[in-house]
Amino acid sequence: MKTTVLKFFTLSVAIFAFTNISFGQNTDEATASAGARIVTPLTIENDEELEFGDIISAANTVTISPAGVRTATNPDALLVTASRTPQAAEFTVVGEAGLSYTVVIENSITLTGAATSQTMTVDNFVHNATGTLNATTGKETFSVGADLTVGATQSSDIYTGSFTVTVTYE
Repeated sequence: MKTTVLKFFTLSVAIFAFTNISFGQNTDEATASAGARIVTPLTIENDEELEFGDIISAANTVTISPAGVRTATNPDALLVTASRTPQAAEFTVVGEAGLSYTVVIENSITLTGAATSQTMTVDNFVHNATGTLNATTGKETFSVGADLTVGATQSSDIYTGSFTVTVTYE
């Protein structure tokens, strides 16, 4: 009888050893909110063109500040005429009120003469944007200035070119 009990006990231990013992499962759950904010897309408009004015052919670097002030390394080569008034470029940005944005302007551009195809370089673009849209209107107007490099033997001509100003939400 002892052997039968011992065999039964051994068999029971072996069966329990290979059986998964199941315990009660504990579950819980939580709920999360999902949301999104849609903002007004940024737009930018060019209100005024960048104009360096009339300049006499001579080696010179002419600067227009964002405030529209014209200076030069050779100020004697600057003319004041009614036909081409020097001015900074002006842009208006519109977007979501109170949001911040960045301004990126090309490093340099080339102005090309209409008749001669000669060129001049415009570089060192600077702006006076605050980078924050008005909290009420969602607008900001800012100006852009730059440097124009005039060659010592620059041909008489009307020189034109264009530059790109890019605005992006931060």
